[in-house]
Amino acid sequence: MLAAGAVDCLQADVTRALGITGVLKVVALCDARGIDLSLHCAPQISGQVGTAVWHLRHLEYFHDHVRIEGLAFDGTIDPEPDGLLRPDRSAGARVDGQTRRSGGLSGRVTSRRAGRRA
Repeated sequence: MLAAGAVDCLQADVTRALGITGVLKVVALCDARGIDLSLHCAPQISGQVGTAVWHLRHLEYFHDHVRIEGLAFDGTIDPEPDGLLRPDRSAGARVDGQTRRSGGLSGRVTSRRAGRRA
């Protein structure tokens, strides 16, 4: 489809495209062809990746994903009144070594933002 010029925007989902590395490969395809990228779902991780993409068209932000990610992440991205998302400017997500079991989720990914807990 890319070779045929049949798309003007690719959509990638970090949870289904081999994680951040897989999405960065999709970013390279977009760069090579000069087309936009849309990041689908998982806004807490996709938002971090999106900050490195010059041709990002949009990041999908669904209430149900945000609610679930709020159980698993510290420092979730909350939209400003105009809808703008500003990811944490620190070093990104990390596993903090603590275990939290809630609703079937275990472990906890945190931002580097000191003192911020979801």
